[in-house]
Amino acid sequence: MATTREPLRFCVDHEIEAANRLGPLAGALEVEAFLNSSHSVRYRRFGSALRSPQRISRHRPVVYYMERGGLIKIGTSTRLRHRSKELDAEVLAAEPGSNPEEKRRQRQFEHLHHHLEWFLPGEDLLAHIAALVKRYGKPQPF
Repeated sequence: MATTREPLRFCVDHEIEAANRLGPLAGALEVEAFLNSSHSVRYRRFGSALRSPQRISRHRPVVYYMERGGLIKIGTSTRLRHRSKELDAEVLAAEPGSNPEEKRRQRQFEHLHHHLEWFLPGEDLLAHIAALVKRYGKPQPF
């Protein structure tokens, strides 16, 4: 196996393929952020001959925490950007997980339940969100 200190350089098609293959290891949100924010970097390196990468609209399921009107929604999605726009809500944090993890989080914070999947912003819920941001980073603004 060859190693190098220099970063690997790929054409856009191979960059997308590598990102898709490494996505499960790196985390879908980080890969999506990279693909959607790195066009200017690729442009500076390779010039205007490169086309823009296709935006990833689906990713692995995440449990998200969104804020709107002073309430926090705990839900799950494979289309976080679309869901944020649909709810007109700010994404505060996200963690890997699907329906079972979503239900577990909703039970964990049931003492803050307001209605449906909306919760009051209690100290423990806000601390949990802060811990997620520290661990996974804040989701990119849409």
